[in-house]
Amino acid sequence: MPRPGRASAWRFPCWPVVVGFLANAVPVAALAAGGSGGPAGCSEAETTSAMRACESARFQAAGRRMDAAYAGLKKRLGPRQKGALEEAQRAFLRYREANAEYYRRSAEGGTLAPLLATTTLADMTEARAAELEKPSP
Repeated sequence: MPRPGRASAWRFPCWPVVVGFLANAVPVAALAAGGSGGPAGCSEAETTSAMRACESARFQAAGRRMDAAYAGLKKRLGPRQKGALEEAQRAFLRYREANAEYYRRSAEGGTLAPLLATTTLADMTEARAAELEKPSP
């Protein structure tokens, strides 16, 4: 039996959730360690606040890249393809926001929640930018 005032794992059924969050946070820590191509100084980010600032900057840069790729592709398409691209982009934006919200809720109430959401937004936006930059069929 644990001593009074001491916590034990068996008394707190949420410990598997915490372990799960930490396992999901490993990629976030890797991003903050410089693997993301983020702004200078992000490789030294150690606090959640610093990581959030880095991921926010990465998301903004990815958004600019995606917007430029989208605009460039739109100029090269005919009316039918342009309409399909617009529809696909709207669907992507809805999905991206819903997916980020899903990850945010996985850590709701904690300091990791906004970081997980912003990381998801940045990752998905970078992937969409790369997709839009590919030569069209």
